[in-house]
Amino acid sequence: MLASHRTVITTAGTKDSPDRNDCPGVHTLPGREEAFVVVRDDVDDVARAELAGEYNPDHELLGTQPRWVPCGLMDLATLGRFMDDNVHCRGDWRFRLEQLPAYSRKSADFLAWLAGDPPPAAKQDWLDELARDKAAGITHCRVRILSERLTDYELYACQRGYALNSVHERIRVLRRGEHDIPQLLGAGDYWVVNRIVVPVIYQSDGTFVGGAYIGAADERAEAYRADARRLWDAAEPWESWWLRHTEYHHAQPSRAA
Repeated sequence: MLASHRTVITTAGTKDSPDRNDCPGVHTLPGREEAFVVVRDDVDDVARAELAGEYNPDHELLGTQPRWVPCGLMDLATLGRFMDDNVHCRGDWRFRLEQLPAYSRKSADFLAWLAGDPPPAAKQDWLDELARDKAAGITHCRVRILSERLTDYELYACQRGYALNSVHERIRVLRRGEHDIPQLLGAGDYWVVNRIVVPVIYQSDGTFVGGAYIGAADERAEAYRADARRLWDAAEPWESWWLRHTEYHHAQPSRAA
């Protein structure tokens, strides 16, 4: 984004802006000073509040969306490409903070778990990828903040996610009401990818909105990296936490305590 560009936010294609098929995205038009950002029109207030805390654009934002709406969020496909481009060599690492009570409840794996069915084949594909990364000297780390009373999604994530992923991924847990949780930098999730920070925005129902980008040299990035170090040091290793909580190993949906 050029600093001289005025940014126009629109939730629909107009004669001056492209359509919404590739949203959110930044578009410049020949001979125009504006940079058009075409965004989804179904972003809820929770996601907007989180976005407002992450961004404070220098340039003026005009149009039908609030002034603070950012541009250039990565969609899931772009985020995946970003991870592939930056985490592929020995010594590369990525850290993930997860703290929402639920994420997308439309995933094939979650729906299979609810129905009591085995996980889809894609689950084994992911485990195989983690195993290859570990063998190649690539480190995956995660801190999961759990609710005092586990939600169905958290129970599913424990049984179908962390219990399996932990063979190849370093996972630690902070559970509200059980652990002393350090003061958090914010209410949202984020990745630290080597030294780059990727805040991840979700709606209140756990629907993915987009991933942002904070370069390694940006002063905000060090605040996230310090937050990640604090949380990692305070969290309990997954293996010991899971061993102590056998009541969750075979618990069914809506029976988590």
